[in-house]
Amino acid sequence: MNMPNLVENNNYSFVGFHSPTSNTTYIPNQFFDVCLPNYSRGVSRLVGYMLRKTLGWCDKNGKPQESIIPISYDTIIKEANISRRALKTVIQDAVKGNFVRFVRIPKPKRPGKNYVTGLLEIKWDEASQYTSSPDEFKGFFAGEGNRTYIPNEYFDVTLKQEPLRVSKVVGTIIRQSIGFVNKYGHRKREIQMSVSEISYFSNLCRGKVDRALKEAIAGSYITLLEKGNIDLSNSSNSTKAVYCIKWCGSNGSNNIDAKRYTKKSEDRCKKVYERTTISVQKGIREEENIGAKKCTEDWQKGEREKGKKAHDLIKEIKPLNKTFKQQQVVDVKKSIKILTDFGFSLDVASSITRNNFSDTFLDIVNNQINWLPLRNPSKNKFGLLRKAIEENWSKPIKNDLTDVNKNGFIFVQYFYAGYASNPGTPITEPTSLEIEIASNFCLKLLDLCPDLSKVSTWGYDFGSYTKSKLNENKNLFMNFGTAIRSFGETFYISFKNKIINTTNSLGMINRESHEKEFYQHWLDYLLLKEETFKTSREEDYLKFITYRNDQRELLTNSPFTLSTTLLEDYDATDARLLDFHTYFSNDVLSFWEWDSQVNERSLK
Repeated sequence: MNMPNLVENNNYSFVGFHSPTSNTTYIPNQFFDVCLPNYSRGVSRLVGYMLRKTLGWCDKNGKPQESIIPISYDTIIKEANISRRALKTVIQDAVKGNFVRFVRIPKPKRPGKNYVTGLLEIKWDEASQYTSSPDEFKGFFAGEGNRTYIPNEYFDVTLKQEPLRVSKVVGTIIRQSIGFVNKYGHRKREIQMSVSEISYFSNLCRGKVDRALKEAIAGSYITLLEKGNIDLSNSSNSTKAVYCIKWCGSNGSNNIDAKRYTKKSEDRCKKVYERTTISVQKGIREEENIGAKKCTEDWQKGEREKGKKAHDLIKEIKPLNKTFKQQQVVDVKKSIKILTDFGFSLDVASSITRNNFSDTFLDIVNNQINWLPLRNPSKNKFGLLRKAIEENWSKPIKNDLTDVNKNGFIFVQYFYAGYASNPGTPITEPTSLEIEIASNFCLKLLDLCPDLSKVSTWGYDFGSYTKSKLNENKNLFMNFGTAIRSFGETFYISFKNKIINTTNSLGMINRESHEKEFYQHWLDYLLLKEETFKTSREEDYLKFITYRNDQRELLTNSPFTLSTTLLEDYDATDARLLDFHTYFSNDVLSFWEWDSQVNERSLK
């Protein structure tokens, strides 16, 4: 059963979710608690698509009409909006995360064998304990409750076409509002939440939450009912912003309680939103950083020291700019505050601000702190952040890459690290062309050894390999694209031979030990086959016995049979079963055929 494809209609304009009295799907809350905050956009879309297909249509007894979903790449790419390159990895991650499971594993078309379509189904956990921890998650909770009627448009429109940040923020507000029932049996219609709370539940940084809120309101997914209010003099008087899901009736009009939500309040919300996302959320940051200013005497002493440092710093900067404005004074203080809260000492924070201050310095500091996780700092995060601020690095493109291109990104980074003999974290930012070239090269290497954890090692090895080829001219520098064209083929051949040699040596050892372990099980299989042939193919079996008797008579009359041991070995059960296998070789499986088709512990 196909879902309505609203996104492809160019004339379609989203005006709000339909009323939850219809057009909903009874979704497990763990989709919002486990899957959406912790997994990629592709996994969230695949699992959402599976839940929508499985639970969206049921018969009169409440059983899903389609609990097992065929894996057709073209269908999933179109209906779940997942790229073809990422789909294989997305399915593997969803299975590994215990969201879905294979009923039948897909098999490619091979000579003499047709393509086998894979089958997936939602994985359910029969345990009595509900969990929201990804580590403890073993499948969706199969018990009663812990589900919410979610508007179908969330899966058909929001999750399918919007960036992951918007899906997370809208999903968080859905989960925290209509996802909870009070003691009287009624569900919340609106929710008071700060940016910090939304950031916590959605697993997004505050900058992305701000952006996603703006996009969600502009896309008519949520509505801002009341802006927050920050009282720096008395934090107990501060209030959080109020959000709700934007509902629409059949005529497209919003049906929120008229006493609370009117056209006038909607216009007011639209006008104040721009300054709300700046002033309110900035106020929240100030509340978090400054609101507890008088909590302890030690804190007050530290603040006075920071204020004095900032004042001295302003005196140094001000003569350089006669039009030094009050806002710039505030920016200096905030910059030092943000850097010291991050972990820099007061002297270092002042030095960074003094040497790099400009009208946009505060934005640069905030951006570089928000982007730092995207750079994957492994050792000295303070040194990396300081260099990024001083040189005003652009936003890393790694987070916007597909799963395939991420491998290329890592490969190029470690290529330059290997080329420079840098054993630490790579700092080179690859170009888009280098990433594309490396992604294709990585796919060839992964075909030989499908281990994603080794991509960085391969990149480093290729960089070292390139450097060794250029030892004669140490002053010559070679970029990644030139290195691939010059040495890519020879590196690939060397890599392939290494994999083949390793596989062959391990394979021979594994096959010998495996055959020794299960040889007797195969003989038991031959014994059962022999018993079957005695009744089902009696005439053929009698011919086999006659053949063996003739061979025994030849052996008895042979002048070379000097010992009765040969006859005893010939009459042994194992020897008879081996002759049985040879005689009926077209109808009885060999050891390795039996191992692959019958043995539950076969050698893969």
